[in-house]
Amino acid sequence: IKFDKIITSKGLEGKNMEWITKNIKDIVTEISEGNYVLPVIQRDFVWPEEKIELLFDSVLKEHCFGSIIAIEEPEGNSPLFAFRKFVQDGQDQSKSNPTSLTTSLEKRQFFVIDGQQRLQAFYIGLKGSIGERTLFFDLFSDSQDEYEFDFAEDKALLPAKTDDDRPIKECLWYKVFDLYKELL
Repeated sequence: IKFDKIITSKGLEGKNMEWITKNIKDIVTEISEGNYVLPVIQRDFVWPEEKIELLFDSVLKEHCFGSIIAIEEPEGNSPLFAFRKFVQDGQDQSKSNPTSLTTSLEKRQFFVIDGQQRLQAFYIGLKGSIGERTLFFDLFSDSQDEYEFDFAEDKALLPAKTDDDRPIKECLWYKVFDLYKELL
């Protein structure tokens, strides 16, 4: 599976905005490590499952899905905003209980200003779930219509059936999380 690139901004001194190209695998790893966080000014995660599935379809079709804008906060600085971490289960943390650092940051972090919904969707799709449902991909699907992604419980998905119980098409559903692990 080929993943597109994510571009983040580095530096916000008003003079030099540096654009960095990162692949999705690397940025999801950095989210896991807490290097990318969500400032309290960001709304909660609101995308439905269908929108996450369409985002993964867009990536496989090599469509542009926009850039990500993040403010770099160096280690030792007082953070510009209180923040919360990305979630793996689709249940956003309450803004009323963010992680707040009052003295200085223990490590360099990127505060996501634009692109939170897309990054959160990648993080959930590649490393998490929504409730008990994880993201599956039909390995037999193709780009002629849509790549088939579907959130389902931890079990094999069955192909759709006609009224006389015949399969409409052959499917081979595979967990996106397992595909992602193969890329690591």
